[in-house]
Order: sequence, then structure tokens, then C-alpha cells
Amino acid sequence: MGFGDDFLAKRYAAGREEGLTEARSELLKFLGENPRATVEEVKEWLRNGDLRRNGDGGGKGRWD
Repeated sequence: MGFGDDFLAKRYAAGREEGLTEARSELLKFLGENPRATVEEVKEWLRNGDLRRNGDGGGKGRWD
């Protein structure tokens, strides 16, 4: 692996970790705001609950 490949691999890993951290933070926020959410509701949220990212146009998900 050359310098450029190594640099890009490290940058990709850092970006991926940042994305995972953001996803974890969003999940914790959802659970904090919805402490009685069922397992099925959490699964639904994980599949498509963050409509802001999916672009529903309204800027809010089901639980916002």
C-alpha cells in the first residue's frame, strides 16, 4: 500500500467512525425521548425512522 492508499484508508475509517458515532447518538436520543418504545418501534426507527436523512421534505421523522 502506498502513501496515498494508506491516507485514504485512514480517512475512510475516520469518516466511518464519525458516522457510527452520529448514528449511536441519534439512537440514544430517540430512546431518551421515547423510553417506552417497543422493540418493534425501535426496529422500525432503525429501518426508516430518520426521515430527515431520507428526505421526506418535512424535516421530521415519525417520533419528532
